[in-house]
Amino acid sequence: MKDSIPDLSPYIDPSPIAFTFDAPGWYVLGAIVVFAVLLGIFFRIRHYYRNRYRRMAIHLLEDNEKQALATEEYGKLVYNANMIAKQICIRLYGRQEAAPLRDSPWIIFLNKTGAPNTFSTADAQIIRAIYDPSVTIEKQQALNFTEKIKYWIKKHRSH
Repeated sequence: MKDSIPDLSPYIDPSPIAFTFDAPGWYVLGAIVVFAVLLGIFFRIRHYYRNRYRRMAIHLLEDNEKQALATEEYGKLVYNANMIAKQICIRLYGRQEAAPLRDSPWIIFLNKTGAPNTFSTADAQIIRAIYDPSVTIEKQQALNFTEKIKYWIKKHRSH
């Protein structure tokens, strides 16, 4: 049986293929990578500009907080924090939807548009207290409310 197997010539190794970037696939891959990087930069810049109002509002709240701590006008701090949130809501959700809300409906709206259960009924009472001169707002209440507003500004859905 050994005689029936034809004699094969010796195996010849092919020459190695040189690695170069001259192949058209590399140009396509390069174009895709450049496009992806430019697209990423575009979305980062757009996100930065779209969220500029958030940074400005938080900066304004921090300035109001410093001023309230210096003058001990905590009702004014709560009022300003509430008005900043109201202005943002009017801009984003429309005047008809956000402007008439007060007390509990306003708190429900803030919880619905931001992180759920951030605000409580005690916050509605604090907001009500800024319009009642016989009620004094404590420092910690005002600071807690302002922190909740800052958190809402950072986390709310922009419609």
